[in-house]
Amino acid sequence: MPDEPTAPRPSELAASFRLLREAVSGGVGLVGISAVVLLLVVWFHPDLAYRVKLVEYDWAQFGWIGLNLVCLLLIPVLVIRFGLRERPRDYGLALGDWRLWGKHALVYLAIVLPVIAVASRTQAFREFYPMFALARENRWLLIPWELAYGAYFLAWEFFFRGFLLQGFRKQFGAATIVVQLIPFVMMHFRKPEAEVWGSVIAGLALGVTAYRSRSALGCWIVHWICAASMDLLALW
Repeated sequence: MPDEPTAPRPSELAASFRLLREAVSGGVGLVGISAVVLLLVVWFHPDLAYRVKLVEYDWAQFGWIGLNLVCLLLIPVLVIRFGLRERPRDYGLALGDWRLWGKHALVYLAIVLPVIAVASRTQAFREFYPMFALARENRWLLIPWELAYGAYFLAWEFFFRGFLLQGFRKQFGAATIVVQLIPFVMMHFRKPEAEVWGSVIAGLALGVTAYRSRSALGCWIVHWICAASMDLLALW
């Protein structure tokens, strides 16, 4: 009997597209692709609000904070709610195990605040902070700046320790702590080198806290207190 014809093998291009479709489908694909797009917008267009005339030049940092709130908080919440059809509280916007993250927060602050106090004496540190330039001339402006900074860090911590960490949790388990660490450290590249190295340790520690407590709130409080301390110590 003649051999039965074998089914034609798919072309390399078709096989590659099928693999790509599999990679970007489902919850992990939606979280990953949207995260890449949003981080690119934040990284390459920090002055977007100023360029579209929403803020004056001297207040452009507040426009930058607004951009981060939209890209790192509002849009991810919409992705979770309407794209994934899940609850934002399951992605870290919840109290979670507050006893656990409360203990971690106290330990982290006890370690980090003395380091910030030492680093604040360096010239590179004082030239960079506070990022809101007008606050260097009028220190009363630190009040609205630090409040806005707090909102910024809520968006920041939710994005990395909520949207990414919890979004990849089912697929990667504890390895998602390292997954969220990579873009987190890269987003520090414009800052002083010592702070970038410190972000590696901070990203791992905060990732562990958020993973175990299922909340980004403790990480937010730590990050905000540390950032506000950096501004204050750079001026005094």
